[in-house]
Amino acid sequence: MTTLNQAVQVLQANRNGSTTVRRSPLFRILLSPLPEREEILLHHRYDLRMFSHRIQYNTTAAAADAIPSTLDGNLREPLRSLFKTERLVKELSELKTNTIHMCKNSCCAFDGPFAARDQCPFCKHARRNRKGIPYKIFQPIPLTPRLQAMYANPDMAKAMRYRAKYHRGSEDEQAERTEEPERM
Repeated sequence: MTTLNQAVQVLQANRNGSTTVRRSPLFRILLSPLPEREEILLHHRYDLRMFSHRIQYNTTAAAADAIPSTLDGNLREPLRSLFKTERLVKELSELKTNTIHMCKNSCCAFDGPFAARDQCPFCKHARRNRKGIPYKIFQPIPLTPRLQAMYANPDMAKAMRYRAKYHRGSEDEQAERTEEPERM
């Protein structure tokens, strides 16, 4: 879901006309000048707005799925389902996630030294069910695209730079803070 949130942040920042976004590599990927991509964005603008609303106001999936039936007949074309819209945003953002199998009890990730195992080394639970499907899947997003999306949003970029600009005081004050208190 984080991938989708980042894509929507870039779409929202672009709608606000942020110049920071236009320099972002994620913006160039998401809104490249390919005619078919622009056509997709125009064709599904209401779907993307609905999805943006869901992310911005933390709407539940059930409420987001109810929006198309509420607006039925008031739009030129019907809205897509939330699932299809999420898939569209994921395709448009072109962010790649890694799929890692997890233990059913969240004891470990079957990655690195545990990648070849068929049961959890801690709780001994099976990795997959009878059909061969993993019980849990974790899909982390690589750090670079996440940072690019965060810096594409001017408010988030400012918040991320806060600690670097924070005034820490004089060296004497810093030394006083790091001294150990006396023990009795």
